[in-house]
Amino acid sequence: MTMQPPEARVVANDLEIYFKGFEVSLKRNDTEDSVRYLESMIEEIDYTIDHLQPIKEQKIARDDRKSRLRRAILDHRRIIKDLEDELRAL
Repeated sequence: MTMQPPEARVVANDLEIYFKGFEVSLKRNDTEDSVRYLESMIEEIDYTIDHLQPIKEQKIARDDRKSRLRRAILDHRRIIKDLEDELRAL
């Protein structure tokens, strides 16, 4: 199971509350409240995407940097081994 940032848990909780309100308003045939709950859900999702997108991009950039560093370390180790082998041969 992956850990979610605290923001994601808060958003999930808020969306669940809005959805419950939406269900209740539908059962009561209250169109105005139904629309209000849907609009609140849309606003919450839009806000969250705007907030979490930079975090996602930072994570992608960090993971890419880590991958490039690992490859560079492996390349350098291979070069060192080749040089050591050449030195032994001399």
